[in-house]
Amino acid sequence: MAPPTSLQRLVLIAGAGPAGLTLAHLLQAYRQPFVIIDPKTSGDHLSKATGLHRNTLRLFGKAGLASEVAQKAIELNGNRVYVNGALVKTTTFRQGREVNDKNLSINQFSLEEILLSRLPSSSVLFGKKVVAFDQNKEDVTVEVQDCSTGEMEKIRARYLIGADGAKSAIRKSMGSSFEGVTTTETAFTFDAVPCSPVNPNEMAMFLTESERLTVVPLPKGKCKFSGPITGIALKEE
Repeated sequence: MAPPTSLQRLVLIAGAGPAGLTLAHLLQAYRQPFVIIDPKTSGDHLSKATGLHRNTLRLFGKAGLASEVAQKAIELNGNRVYVNGALVKTTTFRQGREVNDKNLSINQFSLEEILLSRLPSSSVLFGKKVVAFDQNKEDVTVEVQDCSTGEMEKIRARYLIGADGAKSAIRKSMGSSFEGVTTTETAFTFDAVPCSPVNPNEMAMFLTESERLTVVPLPKGKCKFSGPITGIALKEE
């Protein structure tokens, strides 16, 4: 293994999802050196997380991204909850006048494309993952593996940021917990163009005693449908 690559005050970000990419833009805005690594080699075109809150857009505004993101998104104005077919609750999401004071819906892959397009390609390294790290009072040395070749390298950085998702290897190595509840529910999610008219700017939840369907509008007339799978038994594999 070669000697560690080192850059004074470098921030190494593990995870090229929305959180890691947003942090990279904020570091770039403040002229702080960084590099992002992610084990994936290419993205997918699933909607995944879709909602952007006003506070998130304000962060994008600091990096000069709010207008571009808003152009690829739709406004999300509220949520309606139906129980056994009857409307029982309506929630309205506050929308401001400024572009960075909105609640929006956007496909995660579209958001990631925008964020990646405004970062130097040399600062985003796909196909690499954090294997281990060792830190002292001054810096952290990170062992990084190339996912295709297995080749190892060390990167010395001032900080290591774990933006590598719910199953974060960084967090597990630190012994940090992930607050919340893990359910055993088997669920589905897919994107589709609805056959029946839906409000293009409002979420909807349809509930019965044992079932749940959530519909979230997306750009270009699509919606994300999700809910539990009930009535059948599925093996884990």
